[in-house]
Amino acid sequence: MKACGGADGDSPHVQLLKGIALNLYGKPAEAMRLLETLRSGDYALGALYALKHSHLLAENPDRQSLLEIETAMSSLRDAPVMGLFSAAEALFFQKDYTKAKPILEKLVKVVPQDPMISCLCGWTDLLLGRDQKSTLEMFDRAVEQRYLDGYVGKMAVYMSRQLANDMKAVSKDALTVSFSHLPFHIEATRACLLAKEWNNALQAIQNSNIVESDNVFILFLLAVHTICSSGIKLEQALNELQKARRSIYVVDELRVAISLEDVKEAAAKVKELMTMDSDDPYAALGVTLSNLMNGKVDDASAQLTFMKEANPTITGYAIYHFAEAVIAKYKKNSYEQFIQFINDAIIVHFDKIQVFFIVESGALAEVVLLATLKCCESVTPLAGEHVLLNRVPHSPCRRGNRGARNSGGRKCHVM
Repeated sequence: MKACGGADGDSPHVQLLKGIALNLYGKPAEAMRLLETLRSGDYALGALYALKHSHLLAENPDRQSLLEIETAMSSLRDAPVMGLFSAAEALFFQKDYTKAKPILEKLVKVVPQDPMISCLCGWTDLLLGRDQKSTLEMFDRAVEQRYLDGYVGKMAVYMSRQLANDMKAVSKDALTVSFSHLPFHIEATRACLLAKEWNNALQAIQNSNIVESDNVFILFLLAVHTICSSGIKLEQALNELQKARRSIYVVDELRVAISLEDVKEAAAKVKELMTMDSDDPYAALGVTLSNLMNGKVDDASAQLTFMKEANPTITGYAIYHFAEAVIAKYKKNSYEQFIQFINDAIIVHFDKIQVFFIVESGALAEVVLLATLKCCESVTPLAGEHVLLNRVPHSPCRRGNRGARNSGGRKCHVM
């Protein structure tokens, strides 16, 4: 749009493209004002298609105006060549390629040597996924007339076919025709990247800087080149990443160990986490959870109290309140406290997963039901308790058939 203020800036075709660009830029009101001035003349049909798009993009589409536009479009079905081309162009930029295609097929038969029509037909085929011999022929017609977009289209075909050498050959010819055409440099760079010729790709990028030094796409290709050419350093980068994220992996390993009731492994992971910097609640409560798995309820209670005083934010996680509930049940034998802590866990859990409420609400309802059933059972542990608690993020405790016994003679396991 910025480049359209030159000698041809006031031509109907350029004005139509400005209107289409305003639509694409999310400014339908401005587009309408411009396109209304083009409703008569050679580009009227294209202007009407673009105007219809403007109304559809508006916050409150005017149905009456849309009906009037449809009526006007119907009266222009036999528009001249440029009118039909402008319509295909408008549809193309609206990404309505299936409607643009039959119009272009008709135009190619009428004006087979027009490079603009040939190119637009080729691009439409390519974007419809019809990379056929005829697609390349469309761009070849334009290249024969040294129409610049023909070269770009031909290189795009070769790119889609992963033919790096053919693409490089076309880019060389294209740059001979016009070194100042930036898209040629872009495609030349892409060809070298496709061929994994990193030095040549960098040279192509440097050549493009002569034409335009701050082009966003060129900067993107420079970033791609930097990443790709540094492939040999990926192993080192991966090692650094794994080292930086080690605490996250260990927390996951701890949760797996707890899930599998592997008391020894859980204790080992807790010990490892004590040497790391982690803000995960499982890491903070690792000692408490390990003590619960070993049936050391008194130690777990003391550690939980200490952790709350040292890190008050830990109460913002459901697993903390589940641990409280377990301790209340096994140490204090308090039904009321158990229910209260379970409710606290559910409230905190809801606060943490508001975005995923619909997905998780079923599991939370199951928590309430099974937690209540657990309190009501007198002797027999509830089978499969670990399956439930494993579904709730940061949920801490369950009973099972293994593990040390607590002060009440029952087994306490953490999930």
